[in-house]
Formats: sequence, structure tokens, C-alpha cells
Amino acid sequence: MHRTMSLKQLPTVLWVTMAFVGWTLYWVWPWPLQLGSSVPTTMHWWDAYLNSWIIGEARHNLTTGSASLFHSRAMFPSTGTLAFSENMLFPAVLTLPFGGTNPLLVHNAVILISQIATAVCMWLWLRKRGLHILPAVFGSLLFAYAPFRLATIVKLQLVAAMFIPLFLLALEQFLEKPSTKRTASLVIVALAQLGTCLYYAVYLLLVIGPVAVLGLLRARKTFAHRHSALQLLGGVGILITIAWLVFSPYVSIKEDMGLHRKDRERIHTSGKVEDIWTTSPLNAVDDNRVATVEKGNTREQVGYPGLVLLLMSICGVILLIQRGNTIDRGPFGAGFHLYLIIVGMTFFFGSGPDAPFGGESSPYTLLVEWIPALDGLRYSVRFMVFVAFGLSYFASHALHIFVEHLPRPAAVAMACFAISVGAYEIRTSPLPLSHLEQNDSLNIALARGNGAVLSLPIRERHRKRIMKNFGSLIHGRPTINGYTGFEPPFLSFIQDLARDFPSKGSQQVLNTLGITTVVMSAGSSQAKRASREIWLDRAQEIDGLAIFDVKGADTTRAAALKDTLQSFQPPELPTERLVPKEHFKIVSKYRANTLSRMLDGDPTTRWSPRQKQRYGRRWFELRFKEPMDLCAIWIDATHFPTDIPRGYRILGRAAGDTKWRLMTEDVGYLPVGHLAVAPSKSLHRFAFPAAKLEALRFVSMGRSHYHWLSVGELHIERAP
Repeated sequence: MHRTMSLKQLPTVLWVTMAFVGWTLYWVWPWPLQLGSSVPTTMHWWDAYLNSWIIGEARHNLTTGSASLFHSRAMFPSTGTLAFSENMLFPAVLTLPFGGTNPLLVHNAVILISQIATAVCMWLWLRKRGLHILPAVFGSLLFAYAPFRLATIVKLQLVAAMFIPLFLLALEQFLEKPSTKRTASLVIVALAQLGTCLYYAVYLLLVIGPVAVLGLLRARKTFAHRHSALQLLGGVGILITIAWLVFSPYVSIKEDMGLHRKDRERIHTSGKVEDIWTTSPLNAVDDNRVATVEKGNTREQVGYPGLVLLLMSICGVILLIQRGNTIDRGPFGAGFHLYLIIVGMTFFFGSGPDAPFGGESSPYTLLVEWIPALDGLRYSVRFMVFVAFGLSYFASHALHIFVEHLPRPAAVAMACFAISVGAYEIRTSPLPLSHLEQNDSLNIALARGNGAVLSLPIRERHRKRIMKNFGSLIHGRPTINGYTGFEPPFLSFIQDLARDFPSKGSQQVLNTLGITTVVMSAGSSQAKRASREIWLDRAQEIDGLAIFDVKGADTTRAAALKDTLQSFQPPELPTERLVPKEHFKIVSKYRANTLSRMLDGDPTTRWSPRQKQRYGRRWFELRFKEPMDLCAIWIDATHFPTDIPRGYRILGRAAGDTKWRLMTEDVGYLPVGHLAVAPSKSLHRFAFPAAKLEALRFVSMGRSHYHWLSVGELHIERAP
């Protein structure tokens, strides 16, 4: 039996909401007293700062009318950097009433709001399935506050699961009776889901999509009418159009920056079977649940739905089968929730050799090979949320069936007892807290300046780089440092630069980037060297950090550079002036047997010396069958954007000469535009004055501690 929600039920909804508010505050106590000054030190606690930065920047873009919703002040001058992680636009909308409050306070408040909303929306969904009030509360409690929830509470995108039941509600109502209002509701909920967690959006598309198609087939008579068909087509069209306009940066970022998941990162991408029942002190002899959580296959990949949830869901499945024709049958009934559990477990058990069922031939591995985009959904804990959703449905039905045949007092007592046992399992240990890790005095000092900030060393553990992201919210200045999960290739270039700081080449790039402030450890050798450089002023020393001002830096350079980068157009390859590969040969002392890969016409195959870039290292030599008028070497690094030359020198030899002459000045670092804007779209043109030559040498004049040179394709340009 389905229930239709009405205004008469509003008081009940409010009472249930208040109950979940009280439970949420109790569940995380004493955190509510420290929302603006502490974070839960659970699994990946530093994500609290990462997500604070993400929604803080998204809110800034919404309130300032930024041309791009994906702009951020971290990892400058790369653009669209919010698309390197979850953008969380909808949580950013929730922060608008908070104004310019402490970003950590705002983020933590949104977490609690999302937790309460998840429980209430799940309750509404279970009520829609025909359950009584208390069994629906029981199922909502088990879903929204399952034991694994506390371990991932700083992961806002996982906590904000309210759109899973809300989307089902909107979709079912739309299928029952399409209307303009219900179409708009469905589109809004779907977009809010997209703007909260892409993991859930993709999963809903994969799982609910086929079910929605079946629902449409069953309701084909309804949609045979012209009005209903137009409602359907209009809703789908609007949703696809808006979703593409808003979230296309995720696609372009992957293309522009050459993002790809390395094969070795797929090795540990599965949950363990024992994660399903190693849940809490009710069935595991471990009083510290947070420590238990960290004993999963990896710290990221824990499940733990809860023993109460598991046992009651099993009872629910058995009882629903016994009831036969009275099973909740609709398109989103018992069969759908069982299907949700099966698919969720398939994703949870992951891929790679550690997958419990099938190893490298596991179902998820096959799915990844079929749909490569799913490789980004490798964290199995994401899918335990959907397993818990289906289990909660059956657990709540079990309690509903138990109490519906009892007298009212006994039914209420039994329901309250079940809720109490579930709550006891959930609230098994206090939430460990850690105070805000932030250098307030440093942020105050940085807020007084203009231009971009470079903090050294730049190659730190990612949690420290996340703190640099968060710091940009406080001092409001663009920062070169940053971390989101993926990194733009430009950041690796800056890492190499930072190792040589302070040097003439680094000064050149600092000026180009519009960096006006450099921060480093006051006692470091770099700081001592920097103090002797005439283009730096030691401004002050705060808490062991030396803050340098770059002399003569243009405070407007950063803004001008951003405009320049936005309008940057990579040069086009002059195909009519290219020298045919038959007219020259390439020689090198490094991996000579693979040199042909530069000329095979396939940019995905590369020649690489597999040697770190060093000053004066001769990479390769081009020998021509007869002297030619030449003016440039082109290197295609489309598929290897981080391996382009950090610096170069080109030597040439004319016919009859025995000595090499310098064709270019020593170029310490490539122009940053190619790296910052479109490294995977642009060919790199290494130009020199036109001359009639019979040989060319390409020599390294830069340094990279982390990347060697890679050449996908090589072209030689004749002089016009």
C-alpha cells in the first residue's frame, strides 16, 4: 500500500525532523559546541578542510557572479580546478544564508543539516512505501546513521545522501501522474544530486535508469497521451541541457589536462567480505569503532552497515517472501531494493586482484573495462551507502510486519525497543575531535598583500597542501599550492621549479605568474639563499615562517595573466612546411631501439630516455640527408603533459662545418602558458632563427626531479 503525502501529515514530519535533529546532535556530541574550531579526526579527517575549501570557493563564485562555477584561488594559474574533485554546488547554495562566516563552521553546519535531511527524506520514502511511522523511523535511523557513517562524516558528499530517496519519490510520482509541477520537481532533485555527489549521480543513472525505463513501459498508456509525452521529453531535455552546461568542465578538464587513472591505483579497490559483518561492539570485540574502521582493506574502503541492519534486513526479505502477493511490488518496491543491494555489492567488492569474487575478472573489473569512466568510482565505501539503503528498506519492513499484528501498546513498545537497539549500536564511541589546524597570524599577514602566493616546499603530503587550499579562503589571495585529488600538470612544473628556488629561471617564472609573495621555513637553506637575492625582501617572520616580498612584482600581473591564459590559443602545426620523415634520421644514446615511436604517426606511443631531466644532457640528434632551411622543432606531448622539457637549447650544424653553433639562447623554463592552459591540446614549438642546416641537436637546459622527457610525435618545420 502506498501513502500519499499531504499537508495533514506536516505536524508528523516536523516532529520526526525534530527527533532526528536531537539524535544527530547527541550522535556527534560534543562536536556541536566546537563546529567552528574543530574537525572529527576520523577516516581522512583532512577532507573536512578540502570540502570546506570546495564549498567556500563554490559559494564565492555564486555570490560574486564568477564567469565559471569551477574557478578557485588554489593551484593558480590553472583554471577550472574545482572540477578536479566534487564541486558540491548544492551544498554551496545551502551556505548562502551564512554570509562570510568561518568556512569551517559553515561546512560543519552543512554536514549536520545534510545528515538530518538524509534521515527525514529516507523516512518520507519509507512512508511512501506504506510503512507505519515508527518502522519508518527505524529504517531511516539505520540508513542515515549506519556505523560506517561516523567514520566518513567529514566527507560531505557521502553524508548528503538525501537525494537518493528524494529522487525516487519524485520519479515515482512523475511516473504515476506526469505534470508540469512533478516534472520540475524531478529535474530540480536530479540537478541537486548532480551538484552534490557525482558518485551517487552516476550510480543512480546506472541503477535507476533501467528501472525507470521499465516503469515507463509499464505506464506506457499514461505517456501515450500527448501532454504526458511532452512532459517526459521536456523534463529529460531540460535536465540533460542544464547538466551539460553546468558539469561539462569535468569532461573538458579530463581532456585538457590529460587526466587518467594509473593501473597501479586499481590494485586496492575492493572491500572485504568481512567488512560486511565486522561492524560494532555488538559483534566485534573492539571498543574503539574509529580504530576498527581503520582496519579495513584500506582506510578508504570500509563498509560496516551494522549488525542490527543486517539481521533485520534478512528477516525482512524472508517475511516479504512469505507474504507472497502482499509484497510491495511497484517499480520501486521490494524487487528494486534487492536489485539495488546486488548492484551495490558488485561495486563494493570492486576490481583488481584483491576483489573477493573473481579477482581481476570480478564483475566490477569488467564494468570498468566496458565503461572506463567508472574507474573514477573506485572507492568501495561509496557503494555501501546504496547497500545500506536497500537493507534499511527490508529492515523497516521486518519491523512493520512484526508490529502490525500486535496490540497498539505492544507494537509501540516493540518498535521503540528495536529503535533503541539500533541507536545503541550506532552510538558506540565518542567522536574524536581535533582543533583547527590553521596559522591565523600568517593568514592575517597574507591578507594584506596582492598577487599570488607561493609556499615552499610545494611537494608536501597532500593533507598539508589541502591546508593551503583552506588558507586561501581566509587570506583571499591566489595560491600556487593546492590539492584536490587530481593535480593539473602545471603543478608538477612548479614542483620542479621550487626545487631550484631561488634561481634565475625561478625568478623568470615568478614574474610571469605574478607571484608577489613567497613563504618558506625561516631556517631552511632556501630561505638563506633567498635572503641574498636582490629581487626579494624579507618582510617578516611568523611562527618560524619567512615571508618574502618579490621586488618589482606587478600586483596586476596575476589578473592580466589569467585573462591571457583564458584567451590562449595553441599554435597550429604547419603541415605544408613539415620535413618528411624519410629525409632525416634520429640518433640518441638513450633507448635508440624506440626512437621510431617519435615518427610512427601515433601520439599515444612515445620515446623516452627514462632519464631525469638535467642541465646539458643531450637528448637526441637529427641528421638530414641534405642541408635544409629549418626554423623549428615541434614536439607532441599530448598524452604525456607532465613530461615536456623543463628547459632546452637547440644546436645546429651547417653543411661542411665541424662545430655546432647555438641556435637558441638557453631557455631555462618553457613559457608557462602551454602548461597552465592546454598542455594536452597544444604542440610545443621550439623555434630558432631560420638557417640552412644538416643536423640539429636538442639539449636539456632544465631540471626535473620527478619527470623525464617524453616525445609522442616529432616534427621538423622548414623555414617559410
